[in-house]
Amino acid sequence: MADRPVNIYASRFGWMATANMILCVLFALRNAPLTSTSMPHADLKTVHIALGYISGVQVVVHAILYTIFFGRQTRWDELIEASNLMGIGAGVATAVLMFGIWRHRNYELFYISHFLGYASLLVMLFLHRPGWFRRPKLPLLVIIMASMWLMERVVRFSRMVRNLVRGAGRVTVQPLPGGGVRLLLKTKSRQLNATAGSHCFLWIPQVSWYQTHPFTIVSSGPQGVELVVKSFDGFTKELYELARDTADLKCSRERAILASIDGPYGSSSLPDTTKYDKLAFVAGGSGAAFTFGLINRILDGDGFNKNNRHTVQSIDFVWAVRNADMLTWFREHSVNIASSPNINVTIYITDGHSESSETTGINSHVQGTVMVDDVEVGEMESLLSRHSHYSGCRPSVEYVYAKMNTDTVIQTAMQTVGEDDRVLVAGCGPGSLTKALQKSVEGHQDRSKNASRVDFYSEYYES
Repeated sequence: MADRPVNIYASRFGWMATANMILCVLFALRNAPLTSTSMPHADLKTVHIALGYISGVQVVVHAILYTIFFGRQTRWDELIEASNLMGIGAGVATAVLMFGIWRHRNYELFYISHFLGYASLLVMLFLHRPGWFRRPKLPLLVIIMASMWLMERVVRFSRMVRNLVRGAGRVTVQPLPGGGVRLLLKTKSRQLNATAGSHCFLWIPQVSWYQTHPFTIVSSGPQGVELVVKSFDGFTKELYELARDTADLKCSRERAILASIDGPYGSSSLPDTTKYDKLAFVAGGSGAAFTFGLINRILDGDGFNKNNRHTVQSIDFVWAVRNADMLTWFREHSVNIASSPNINVTIYITDGHSESSETTGINSHVQGTVMVDDVEVGEMESLLSRHSHYSGCRPSVEYVYAKMNTDTVIQTAMQTVGEDDRVLVAGCGPGSLTKALQKSVEGHQDRSKNASRVDFYSEYYES
């Protein structure tokens, strides 16, 4: 009788682990009811990871309790029976899936190990309980897990094929100074229902035939869907080398390459900017692809009311770059920003190679000269001024040669906010930046006596 509770608890932990695995798969799917909600992708991924680790812990407890149960009854030989060996194998596969904590170090290794680990888990878990005609519960749950994943893969594959047919089968790649790549998919964005600020999964067989990687859509218009990517390692590094090799061809700086996209995703979770009186967009490095996407979404009409005027009082656009080379990555979009009198731009250049480390002047006044791929910062600001579509209006651009302080950014943004105004702070960049930005927002709300409401939205990448 003393052994019975151990057996029962061991079984229950096994069932709980299986149930959490199903939820874990559900939160990982890109085409599921959860993805059509307003829950950001980053939050879905966080829940997916948490459920995965909970399942892993429950599997360990399940194995320990059954080992105690068999040991007390001296039935060690049953642990090496085929069905129990399959269970041990499923536990090992679960451990492999938990290696996802190192995905930012080697995404390709994570991608392959996650796929093989999940496939092995399904097979071994199915065989863990033999005679499933008599006890069909576990095999049926495994079939549900496998069916969800396979159906979602079919949907994503068919979407990529559809996008190929619709014209997204070619992409031009252009290398950017500082290790960036601009990609333009020659397709009509309306056919793809692409929204600037959302993300898609890019497939380029010339770089990797078995992988798709997520990237933010910077803009979508008549010319196509534009992506801007920072090269790190693996897929993005090979993509940059491909773009650089293509640019070395004397015939052209751009070359069409076979490609397709799966998506877009995340448009439903983007914040509705029309509900706010003040917007503050903060980005670090290539995270500006997201904040420029939000700006482009507003300028394309999503942030205007019927009278074609901004429904917000003002927009603070803050961007921190390591060196001035990155200013050319979004040059055309910087020009578009100058067409609105409501947008104040602050650019932090953290490399410190300017003649002045102090805050430079407002209204496009810059101290010092910084070369940007044969284009000076001064030329960039004059370009912004020439393209202002409002008479008597000059864009407000401030260059700061220092590290960005998120507390200062939030304090500056809140200076023009009324007591009952609603404020949105949206950020994108390394995880350290978005965490610091969120902490600054929370700190301001704790200190402020203002009744204004501040909402925070972030996207981050792991550097």
